Amino acid sequence: MLKSWVVASAGPPPSAYGGPVFPLKDDNPTTRTAWVTIIFIVLNVAVFFGPQGMADPQNTERDITLEFAAIPCEVVTGSGITLIEVRELYERGNNSACDLDPTGLPLFPNKLERVAVIFSMFMHGGWMHLLGNVWFLWLFGNNVEDHLGTARYFIFYLVGGITATVAHIAVQPDSIVPIVGASGAVAATMGAYAVWFPNAPIRTFIFLVLWRVKAKWWLGFWLISQFFIGADSQVAWMAHVGGFVFGAATALLVRRFPAARDRAFTQPYRFDGRPWDSTGTFGGGGRASPNAP
Repeated sequence: MLKSWVVASAGPPPSAYGGPVFPLKDDNPTTRTAWVTIIFIVLNVAVFFGPQGMADPQNTERDITLEFAAIPCEVVTGSGITLIEVRELYERGNNSACDLDPTGLPLFPNKLERVAVIFSMFMHGGWMHLLGNVWFLWLFGNNVEDHLGTARYFIFYLVGGITATVAHIAVQPDSIVPIVGASGAVAATMGAYAVWFPNAPIRTFIFLVLWRVKAKWWLGFWLISQFFIGADSQVAWMAHVGGFVFGAATALLVRRFPAARDRAFTQPYRFDGRPWDSTGTFGGGGRASPNAP
């Protein structure tokens, strides 16, 4: 994370970025190209190297973040924070200066405070933040998109990200710290993956040794680790939890009810009376066989 500005970043824990535990790939092939996942990855990278990357990290970049990223106080009140409140954050470290200057003019009067929830999903606080999010998105998102199809996956991803941001705001409604990062939405795909493919193997480096770990254990470990993120880490861990819960709850609904499955899934994965294959396609041959007993 850049030292010159403060954000609440929604991203995987540091250990997932090349520490003792790193997921390499899953043994769960898809039947189609995950175009929406690819587009989201490209958008995240483009925003990072475009508007964020071309800014002056000592000045303008801070303004870009404040102008376009969601800020809990602004989302709750519907009005922008003022220069006095910004100085309170960056000069005095007061993260909860919401409505400190109720009569002041917003620093960015044209900002769409609630639409910024969408913008935040494509902004990142640094290289490792970006790389971790797009890697996790590709690792887990392609299978979820394969099952939902492009349009439903697009909606699922955005709603998951919005839900994740709302979860963060619910526990810090007075915060004036900008929220950036895709991992609330990514966590939603991880939650769905955990429900639909709990026994799919994830090839994972653990202390430089490559293991095959079932998705339910890997993702369970990831979810539990969120509750041990330090309070001073500037990681929006509740966004991760909120996104994951949304994804898992949606996936449970689809998996539980055949009618929901028929409406949500693409043709190869719709209900045909056979038991659910919790491994995805692992061990099922060269082609996906989602309903194999």
